[in-house]
Amino acid sequence: MTPFNDEMFDVSDSRDELIGLEGIIEHVIYQNEENGYSVCELSVNDEELVTIVGTLPYVAAGETIKALGKWDVHPSFGRQFKIDSFEKQLPDNETAILKYLSSRAVKGIGPATAQKIVDKFGDETFDV
Repeated sequence: MTPFNDEMFDVSDSRDELIGLEGIIEHVIYQNEENGYSVCELSVNDEELVTIVGTLPYVAAGETIKALGKWDVHPSFGRQFKIDSFEKQLPDNETAILKYLSSRAVKGIGPATAQKIVDKFGDETFDV
């Protein structure tokens, strides 16, 4: 497997090597709860949205992930990043923490409560 590097993603079209991609899930377009197959929009470098597809069980908008996979071009939906494996990352700044908590990824915490928590604890929210 290819290790992650400092760049957020590699746009090369190599079909032989797995590529590392890291970003925040902006929107879950489709999710099959039985097998975990998902289609999501991933924000990479806070500027580009990338469509990712694959088995991504229990992912939610606002979560940060690191993924390994390959670029593919779907005949109907265009360029997509097919996930081979992934891992969730805890958000590491106030904006990302607020987005994560506001997404209802944590049961019982919605946007208003998330804002109060982040206002009180800031970047140390998950340490508290």
